[in-house]
Amino acid sequence: MFKIFCIYVLLAVLTFILIVAVDLLAGIPLHASLHSFYDVFSTTSPGVAIVMVFYVVLPLLIRIVKTLRRGSNHS
Repeated sequence: MFKIFCIYVLLAVLTFILIVAVDLLAGIPLHASLHSFYDVFSTTSPGVAIVMVFYVVLPLLIRIVKTLRRGSNHS
């Protein structure tokens, strides 16, 4: 489970770096690029925020359920 979580975090970090790198290549200052993330999340509606959290937590939930099922099959 730890490997999958690390891969998930690594992909998130790489996506963040890619977005910032493209902004920097376009000539946008670093502080403006980072501020755009704040602007996106500050204007997010509660419904969209719930969906975002759901998709962030979903891989962890799937892994936990698989682990619990595997543990109950051994009993």
